[in-house]
Amino acid sequence: MPKHAAKIALTLVLAFAASLAAAESLESIEQKVLAASEKVTTTTADFDMDMTMGEGPRAVNSKGSGKMEALNKDGAARFRMEMTTTMQAGPQPMEQKILSVFDGDFLYTQTEMMGQTMAMKMKLDELQVNQGGMTPLGPKAMFEQMRKTFDITVAPEEQVNGRDAYVLDMTPKADSDKASPAGLGKMRVYLDKKTGMTLQTTMFDKAGKAVMTQTMKNIKINPAIEPSRFVYTPPAGVTVMDMSQMGAMMGPRE
Repeated sequence: MPKHAAKIALTLVLAFAASLAAAESLESIEQKVLAASEKVTTTTADFDMDMTMGEGPRAVNSKGSGKMEALNKDGAARFRMEMTTTMQAGPQPMEQKILSVFDGDFLYTQTEMMGQTMAMKMKLDELQVNQGGMTPLGPKAMFEQMRKTFDITVAPEEQVNGRDAYVLDMTPKADSDKASPAGLGKMRVYLDKKTGMTLQTTMFDKAGKAVMTQTMKNIKINPAIEPSRFVYTPPAGVTVMDMSQMGAMMGPRE
């Protein structure tokens, strides 16, 4: 279950961190998103998430909701995400609480389920490998990372909760299996034309079935947020597992 929680958190990292954009060239959209994002320093929003992993009797469905806070500073992002999910992996649903904090260097993920609390941290490089080159970087670096891993197609513009959005379809490149999420066939990202913020992210498996949708709502632009919100402190008695160190001990990836 900790791995499942980490996948949820990382998927949301990808969702919160992506900054893209509709019936124009990708280059034109990128420039407009960059210009729009420069006007945004802080963001808060509520969100809903629906994810299904696996098929048949082994399928695990998670529905969740929560709140995210983000700070863009010096071209890099910091964010905090708190959510509660209900996982249906059998006859009895299981509730799980997830806290993710990215402080500019590490992503910390804390999970609470069945009376147990666990925490782990990952370096930026691990996010790049596990999430198709997507990292909590600024918009410019994000576009650069995405082009390395995905073939990007501009789709017709749409609206998400009444907000006009650019839409990008991203398909993993043939040689990017180790960099993109396992089983990912396509990812569709909706970006707010006014702010450049990601409004919705949908992931599809290789059969074209939607396996994850995350939608933002109640968006507030440039609210006051205390910097301490982006500092993670584990609860008493909880040891943070350093996943970056584990990766180093396993040696370089082929």
